[in-house]
Amino acid sequence: MPYQFLYPAFCKSCPNSKTNAISGGRRMQFLIPKSFFTKIFSLLVALTIITLSSAGASVDALIDAGEFDQAAASAEGSDHYLNVLISTANTKNLHQHPMWLLLGHYKKSVFLGTNSQVDGADFFLAEDGKFDSQKELHASLAAFFSIKPVEHSKYSAQCRFPARFAWLDEQLNFDTTKLAKEQCKDFESYYEAMDPDSLTVIFPSTHPNSPSSMFGHTLLRVDKKGQTDENRMLAFSINYAAQIDPEEGMFSYTVLGLSGGFPGKFMIVPYYLKLREYAQIENRDLWEYKLDLPQERLRFVLMHTFELAYTYFDYYFFTENCSYHLLSLIDVLNAEDPMTDEFWGWTIPVDTLISMQQRQLLGEGRFYPSIARKIQKRESLLSDEELGLVDEIIGAHVTKEALAQLASLESERQILILDLLTDYLRYYKIDTAEKAVSSKLSKEERMVLLHRSRIKSPSPVLAVEPPGVSPEKGHGTSRVGVAAGLEGDKPFGDIEWRPAYHDDMDSSAGFASNSGLEFMRVKLRYLPDGQDILLQQLNVLNIVSFEPRSRFFRNLSWRANVGWERFQLDADSDASGNFHGSGGVGLSYELSNNMTSLLYAFVDGQLLVSPDYEEHYSILPMANLGYIVEPLLGLRLKLEGSISRSVLGKEVQIGELGLVSSYALSRQTNFRLEARQRILQGARQETVKASLFYYF
Repeated sequence: MPYQFLYPAFCKSCPNSKTNAISGGRRMQFLIPKSFFTKIFSLLVALTIITLSSAGASVDALIDAGEFDQAAASAEGSDHYLNVLISTANTKNLHQHPMWLLLGHYKKSVFLGTNSQVDGADFFLAEDGKFDSQKELHASLAAFFSIKPVEHSKYSAQCRFPARFAWLDEQLNFDTTKLAKEQCKDFESYYEAMDPDSLTVIFPSTHPNSPSSMFGHTLLRVDKKGQTDENRMLAFSINYAAQIDPEEGMFSYTVLGLSGGFPGKFMIVPYYLKLREYAQIENRDLWEYKLDLPQERLRFVLMHTFELAYTYFDYYFFTENCSYHLLSLIDVLNAEDPMTDEFWGWTIPVDTLISMQQRQLLGEGRFYPSIARKIQKRESLLSDEELGLVDEIIGAHVTKEALAQLASLESERQILILDLLTDYLRYYKIDTAEKAVSSKLSKEERMVLLHRSRIKSPSPVLAVEPPGVSPEKGHGTSRVGVAAGLEGDKPFGDIEWRPAYHDDMDSSAGFASNSGLEFMRVKLRYLPDGQDILLQQLNVLNIVSFEPRSRFFRNLSWRANVGWERFQLDADSDASGNFHGSGGVGLSYELSNNMTSLLYAFVDGQLLVSPDYEEHYSILPMANLGYIVEPLLGLRLKLEGSISRSVLGKEVQIGELGLVSSYALSRQTNFRLEARQRILQGARQETVKASLFYYF
């Protein structure tokens, strides 16, 4: 029977109608065939299919044009597979997943909300990807449908961001019939070339004579399958560092390094290049720690390394530095609790080692000495007569005739001398090179090696002992302290805080025993007599580097100090606040091979500035002589004397003699006693103080 379509109308002459009077009109009943509705329904279905097909075609066109933001937006409500992926990702809240935030290096900022620490625009597929993790995720999903290279790259999105693709595939289980997986040949070649078996964290020790290495450094080595100690230098290393123009002066280097003015980049280079740089050129010992991670996660870390190698971060010397971003790479192993969250104010390389150790990621440290330390060890194996012979050979520029003098010695002793000469000549060539070191042997090196080849006995293994404990077992780099003492007959109490890092009287366990480096040390003083609490000291920077001179090394020691301190300039006035800056050079000599025993002398220049005296400033040359000895690990003694006299500005004459003893009660506590006598314009002033420090 036909459908009955009831419609109230007024009709007087409609056929096949039943009429009822309704207010003078008729309610008409129209009879419409069933085929009419079938056609209407089919038409609506067709229009819907056409509309959805057009939307899908529009999404594909936007993807093909590289408009990934717009493609993601257009996919909403369409039948495109991208819509399914985005909807599922939103349901799972993947844009806030810890792993996605790590892969994008997103961090919360006080002023900018959540934003990525990556500063290269080529790292983001969404226009606002740096600041919006959700838009970046949507744009990434859209980009994965394209096989064209993304902007600023020669790779498609899948191959430019293999870690992103792998993780999103794991979360969303991509349907390969709708989103085909590409074969990324370059990544596979890169992976096969490294032939990875494990990762090793490398820590080149601190070296205050290199501004970029004052706090140490960390990098990764990708250990090959079947690797040995002998061929480990052929592996690849992953290093993050500032890209610095060699022409930059010290001032611009400092300013740009503190303000993020240098781009920081991950680089994958042969390990032997970094080994030569740190162990030979910079005289830095190396510590190596195998990273304990599952084999299946190794590939994922290297995927993310590949992603980062094509972009950059702004490099900040104290915060986003080499060690911080190495942690940001390793953090993909534990997305739920990233190590980088521990470092919000400053990042010191040894602290990142400690963080990894606390999470049981590090194996036992292995020590590899620098070439300078090897030379020192070889020197200790020779007698005074043999060392005199070495001096003669070097003084004669290593001639055939000079080497002939070795014939009177037993072959074992000749080997020791020739091995020392080989290391020394290599070191000297590197140390004096103004440009890249040539791999070619010098005439002197060839002559020594030729002479050595005539002795068929093998060289003995050179066992170089590490200088104390490994770095991650040293004291914490931040310090708080309390002290009590007498200045003359007036008692006082001090409380102080130092963010970083180590001074020359802290325990040397895990640190260089011949240097100190402090930043932003603050000291408050309480005077019971007047019930006053005063700012006693704000030391912005304090560096000292004792580089011992010896038969083979003609080093200069140096130091610098900048800050503000309250002290007396003469006996007739009260203590006043003085801005001060000082610096100088000197000579240091190691008096013992068995323990730290340094004799040093410095000549410094000092500038004092204060509104409390009429001339407002004073310029003083200063002579300083001191001795530091560490008879056992953890106990250090220092005797130091200085004299200075102004040559310009306020007339000042100061002599000072001080004795300091420091003893490590534990790894993180230190007790210190100090006694000083100052002579101000002829008047004596004695100070004694006892301090207790805690490191963290």
